[in-house]
Amino acid sequence: MTTPRPARHAWQRLPGRRRLSVEQLSSGIYGVVVSSATMAAAGDKPLETVVISVLTTVLVYWIAEQYARGLAHRATVGRLTASDLLHGLRERYTMVEATFVPLLVVVALGALGVTAPVAVTVGLLVAVGALAAVGILAARRSGLSALGTALSGLIAATLGVAIVVLKLALH
Repeated sequence: MTTPRPARHAWQRLPGRRRLSVEQLSSGIYGVVVSSATMAAAGDKPLETVVISVLTTVLVYWIAEQYARGLAHRATVGRLTASDLLHGLRERYTMVEATFVPLLVVVALGALGVTAPVAVTVGLLVAVGALAAVGILAARRSGLSALGTALSGLIAATLGVAIVVLKLALH
């Protein structure tokens, strides 16, 4: 059994950086997956449509998740305050934030004259990289070996790669 290594979190000491909770990070991962699937589905549309589709879809998922969570909270606890609701929306806003980098890549490439399908494919590859990075981070924090870390990153990226392959197969 591998003993977890002490965490080395130099990035946490940088000004403006925040440490994410489990809920925030999982919401961010979910946001990358949802936005990637939406990007892949809208990849043959004009870039404006792709961007609006991704933002709308992620916002709907974010609100729907909070609605479901609030309803479950009321069913189990009996009461949901406005403070509880706002805290949940803030806590899981990373679902929306996580879409920004892949979308900015798509918009920047579009502004440079790259076609929508190519810009979307590059945006999807950025999303795959983000998923791989989270897999690697998780492995490092849990003390896995270099091989285990590499495998974790590869496994985490597999979902993103499957979305890219699906996009290419559909278009």
